[in-house]
Amino acid sequence: MKDWIVQIDDITPFCREVHQLVGSGRVEMAKAMLPVENIYSVPEDLARRIKMTD
Repeated sequence: MKDWIVQIDDITPFCREVHQLVGSGRVEMAKAMLPVENIYSVPEDLARRIKMTD
């Protein structure tokens, strides 16, 4: 099965709003508008293999 792009959304107005909030010092309000970023652990041997480490 092939995956196809079915929609492209212009998020420019959203990005401008977040940027404006940050620029005016309302960082927490801007953060609340953004999705939560999950950090996933990677096994050390894989991290070395794909050069994720120094």
